[in-house]
Amino acid sequence: MEIIDELEELVFLENPRILVTEWIPCGRNQILSLTDGLEAVKEVNDSLYTTTMDVPNRLHTLVTGPVLTKLQMQDHDPASYIRFHAKVFYPETVHQVEEFGVHVDWTGRIIYGLILEQVEKRKKRQSLDHMSRVVADIVLDTSTMIETMLSVFQRDVLDTVFFENPNERNKFVTIIAERMTPKRKSPADYLTERRLKGEINQVIENVHKAESLSDGEAVFLGTKGIILVSPEPTRYEEVLSLFNGLQALDIFQRNIHARVGALWDEMRETRRLTEDVSELDIQRVSEAQHSLSQMTDQLLAIGECLRYMEDALEALSSEWRELRERRAAEIVHPGVSRLLSLLDIGNTLDLTGHRTRGIGRTLVGLQKEVSGVKELASTIGERQMRHLNENLQENIVQMETMSRSSQRTSVAINMLQLILAGSLAFDILKTLSGDYENTVFSSVASENPVAWLGLTVLVWVGLASIFFNIIRPIEKRREKGLHARVKLNAPYDNDALKSFLSTREMLVQESTWDLHHHVFRRSWSERGEGWRNNEVTIQIDYDELTGLFRDLVVSIPAPQYIDENDAIQIALLDLVTADVLEHRTLDAFRELSGHE
Repeated sequence: MEIIDELEELVFLENPRILVTEWIPCGRNQILSLTDGLEAVKEVNDSLYTTTMDVPNRLHTLVTGPVLTKLQMQDHDPASYIRFHAKVFYPETVHQVEEFGVHVDWTGRIIYGLILEQVEKRKKRQSLDHMSRVVADIVLDTSTMIETMLSVFQRDVLDTVFFENPNERNKFVTIIAERMTPKRKSPADYLTERRLKGEINQVIENVHKAESLSDGEAVFLGTKGIILVSPEPTRYEEVLSLFNGLQALDIFQRNIHARVGALWDEMRETRRLTEDVSELDIQRVSEAQHSLSQMTDQLLAIGECLRYMEDALEALSSEWRELRERRAAEIVHPGVSRLLSLLDIGNTLDLTGHRTRGIGRTLVGLQKEVSGVKELASTIGERQMRHLNENLQENIVQMETMSRSSQRTSVAINMLQLILAGSLAFDILKTLSGDYENTVFSSVASENPVAWLGLTVLVWVGLASIFFNIIRPIEKRREKGLHARVKLNAPYDNDALKSFLSTREMLVQESTWDLHHHVFRRSWSERGEGWRNNEVTIQIDYDELTGLFRDLVVSIPAPQYIDENDAIQIALLDLVTADVLEHRTLDAFRELSGHE
């Protein structure tokens, strides 16, 4: 590797090896699936893997950049573990070659190991300044490499726990070297010199212990890693494997605790917004319900993760018991005994178990809180639905009142036409009989008044018939037609509405804006058997900011075999079928209007 910036180098390690450990929820089924996916049983030694997916219905050639991982299988047990070498080919700003040895077991422990052969043309002696940059790059590259092998559940858990940014998740780092320079009498002396301690902190973060083991061996313990200096590190491999797995689990547990805390904050804000929502603000309730649904999914993922964590703790505890039994039965190197004493694995296991159970209890409380807010949102939604029903009922009553008023007006006009016809008939006969002298009609009227009255009635009826026959076609030609309007204020699916409108040829497209509303008006024409062969114009008003479908207007210039309620019901049915409106909106209209 070549590093392009200049560094201040104070502490050096000879022949360093780097172990990066993380914990991901796993189980025996995942290990079996991984061995099958990597074709370990077929003993396929070399394979290339990438996260890029081929596009169907294209040429059967996968074209991708150098974001590849070459795997070479080493060893596996289909139900317990798998080991392989991984050589990565990722775009980098500096030239580097990375090849890892990877161990994955059913407890969720993943260990990536590599030997640092050369940095800046140095092959044996490396500075901690250089290594801090190498470690940071290794942490990122291992996340990219292992992603190709994770299940959908594991990816969902990582997205949830690490706030949708799992590639930069923190891991536990162990550096093993044969010798450290400059040499000090005691490892604690490195911590008393500020500059030397600063360089160590760059790699393992906040070093809090520096102790001697035996024969010049030393260990530095930090919050995110350890440095072990020993000419014969193999004697410590079993202890380090157990300790690294436990520390990786602890890191994951801390991230879960932070995620649960963030969910509590989000839950409080959602409750506040839900309690303050008005009955007309359906958009706010929809947002709260969507947020609660997402929280439920995240809590389920975290709950499953905690169960995997309990299984991992039980397995690590079993490893610890076996290690203690062998330590009691065999002669253990003094350095190993000293390291075990410093690491305090037993106490860490107990503490991690208590914290896991504590997170589980907190999670139960959060799940109950989510259920409570869900019930609150449902109650508000029911109130909004009742308000919608009241609006529909009010609109239907207004439509029926207007219809009855129109009928009364029509009857009154017909009566007035009849009276006017009679008045005209009397005026005509009066002119013929009485306004002029020596007429035939005058003598007939005076000699036979009953016959004259009958003649008058006949003339009245004849004139009335002539008037009605003339006026009726004129009224039909000038009739305004059917105009039905209903105010819904119902929630709608904006994407479904846009898809629905894309299939119609718009006659009117208008919109109005203000601080709290963005109202769109759309109008189009339809005709067909569904509309009983009527020519129909439909107009809708909807508000994108509040998420409300406000008004529906149906106009028919010359209605045939259809009334106002039928027209509204047909239009609502089309919108419900297209998933624009919920079916309960149509059911509410049918119930209030008495239509099936």
